Amino acid sequence: MKSVAKLLLTALMVVGLGACTGTVLEKAQNAMPSGDEFTQALYKNYMDRSASEYGEGDYRSSDFFASRALEAASGTAPAPQNPTERVLPDDVAPQAAASYERLQAALSGVGDVRGPGRELAPDAAARAQVMYECWLQEVRVEEDFQPDDIAFCKDEFFAALNEVEQAIAPEEMVMMVEEVEAVEFLVYFDLNEAAIRGDQQATMDVVIAAANAAPDRPLLIVGHTDTSGAVDYNQALSERRAISVISQMLEGGVDRSRITSEAVGQTQPLVDTGDNVVDQANRVAVITLGP
Repeated sequence: MKSVAKLLLTALMVVGLGACTGTVLEKAQNAMPSGDEFTQALYKNYMDRSASEYGEGDYRSSDFFASRALEAASGTAPAPQNPTERVLPDDVAPQAAASYERLQAALSGVGDVRGPGRELAPDAAARAQVMYECWLQEVRVEEDFQPDDIAFCKDEFFAALNEVEQAIAPEEMVMMVEEVEAVEFLVYFDLNEAAIRGDQQATMDVVIAAANAAPDRPLLIVGHTDTSGAVDYNQALSERRAISVISQMLEGGVDRSRITSEAVGQTQPLVDTGDNVVDQANRVAVITLGP
């Protein structure tokens, strides 16, 4: 009888806990958002993420994004979540930290340099912030088992951030990059291709401008592939991708002596997908402008 009673008590506790989560979304749906364009765009994007997580049955994450939406609805834009607030895998934490600094620079500025992204591209700026937090939420240690969701949030974050940076005047963007200790950029490639895509040119323009404005800072270029195809083929493909980036940087006036390159093929995927998986997130060159 005691064991039956314990089971009943446990079941009631689980039901009770379930009733305490997933309730913030409804409250946020009834909010009347106020504030500037950026703040209202934050509300919309946080609501979209909350509804998506709720639909997947992840009520705790739904509550997190809905709470952020409520804060934005009050007219006060919450600051981007610091990655130190999440327990991240060791191989993700450095990139998340560098991306956080880059996001902060574009949205709010660094030091005495203001980042006008909130005013110049409020919708993209809001999406960049929310999808950055989505990436942190999906890749955190206790959640890190859905590679497609991780890749989606991460890709959407970088796409939105690139859009914000494109809206900022080149001289302002360079000043912001100079204030950040290390900046990481991602340039994506088509399947089995090493040519830089047209939609990635804006990122390359920012990288070249920043590199030329900080001539004493080193550059590291690392070519990657996804895990589809043969290992030897992917190794050579990653080398060609790194070379494509370097070639364009040299054309832009960057001194070759500053550049170090690596080609890692499929051995160090940015998103762990397993073998023989076609994945855009891993068809990439990572460009780091060091301190």
